[in-house]
Amino acid sequence: MEEHLRKYRQYLVETEQKVSENYDKTVITLSSGALGVSFAFLRDVIGDGSIQSKPLLIVGWGLLTVSLAAVVLSLLFGTMAFRRAIRQVDTNEVYSSPVGGWPATITTLLHFCGVLFLVAGLVAIGAFLSLNL
Repeated sequence: MEEHLRKYRQYLVETEQKVSENYDKTVITLSSGALGVSFAFLRDVIGDGSIQSKPLLIVGWGLLTVSLAAVVLSLLFGTMAFRRAIRQVDTNEVYSSPVGGWPATITTLLHFCGVLFLVAGLVAIGAFLSLNL
């Protein structure tokens, strides 16, 4: 591989790591923030008043919680995938099997699920808020 291509590849690897770290932090921040805001809304705005469409709130909380769990699990499986990839490089298996193996696949799926459940949870809580304002 030519030197400039090797440097570009290294840049891509480093940038992907930064993007992945920021992605995890963003999903965790948004999910936990939405949970906190919805709790505060319930206590401060609704108080002792009647709650409309309570199942929407419960579903929203559940989806946001699952989003947080997906991101935390993706960190666990991501670590496993990196360890496996290192082992594959050490044993020269990196060319004969998918890098990172099944933990890498699960990590990718959990990343997708994290944002999917975040958006679904925000939609559910948004619908709940619109019915209770």
